[in-house]
Amino acid sequence: SLIEFVLESVGRRKERETRMDPITRVPSLRFQTPSAGWQTASMDLVTIGERWYLLAPGSADRRWVHALRSGASCELVLSSGTHRIAAREVDDRDKPPVLREYAKRGAHGTRGWRRLGDSELRWIGREIAVFEIERP
Repeated sequence: SLIEFVLESVGRRKERETRMDPITRVPSLRFQTPSAGWQTASMDLVTIGERWYLLAPGSADRRWVHALRSGASCELVLSSGTHRIAAREVDDRDKPPVLREYAKRGAHGTRGWRRLGDSELRWIGREIAVFEIERP
């Protein structure tokens, strides 16, 4: 029946989620703003070796970008727990390796980025906020 199919599908999805590496799950960022208090936004997290990066593509919710730029209190929420973080915005000239890795992971709208050179990725990177964070 349809109900059994849906329940079985949900069960399989939950099973896959429990086997996933905690870093590949969609993380979120809790940030504090003076006017609205604590808020939460989903993140795009990219890891390159031991370095971790948060990305805000052009269509992303930008409130967290303003919070990080202003030095507000921020916490990264992963399956392993909630971690207070410090972040440093990545300069446009240093973004190409991060954007290339982001594209390798199949992020929406990045299909053609893998074929681009550094100068084109720097041009694209002007519209994407990238922050390097301390690994929790």
